[in-house]
This record gives sequence, structure tokens and C-alpha cells, in this order.
Amino acid sequence: MRLAETARVIKALQVVARTIDDELLLVPIGSSSPSEKNDKISIVLLNKTAAAVWQALDGKRTAAQIASLLVERFLVDERTARDDTLSCLDDFLEIGLVKEAGRQ
Repeated sequence: MRLAETARVIKALQVVARTIDDELLLVPIGSSSPSEKNDKISIVLLNKTAAAVWQALDGKRTAAQIASLLVERFLVDERTARDDTLSCLDDFLEIGLVKEAGRQ
């Protein structure tokens, strides 16, 4: 599924995030995680870009607004930031780490 730039995404309740030595680790827990499609995922290590996207998820910002944050933080062009943000959010969605706000 490819999210739209106007999509608002929220973190799944059943994910624990921990920072260890400048790396962000996500651990899906509970019965709803990991997703059925990726039932072998037990820990996710995020790079700096993915970690910035994760930390920006508040259910209020759109994907485009999160991409704008990446432009400022990493000094990349808007297209790169947009593509990276949408790709990251799609990956998060696919493995059950997030859901689109307003959807069950």
C-alpha cells in the first residue's frame, strides 16, 4: 500500500521503542504484532532517517509535514525527503508498526 502525502499515521500501541547507543530499536509486542504477513519480525533497528520519521509520528502531522522535517534535519531536497518518508511509512504500515489515523 502506498500512503498519500496527506496521510496521517499513528504508532501502534503494541510497539516498544528504546534507544541504545544512538540506535532506535522497535519491538512489536502483544497479540496484534507482528503482522500476519511478517510473523517472524521480533525487533526492528531503524537508521537515522527512519528514526526521525518514527519520532515525528503524532497522528497530527501528515506524511508531507514529516518530510519537511527531514529536509530541515538532514539537509536533503524535498523530493528525496518525501520519497524516503513515504517509503518508510509504507514499510512501518506493512509490518504493523503503525496505522493510518482514522482507520480501524
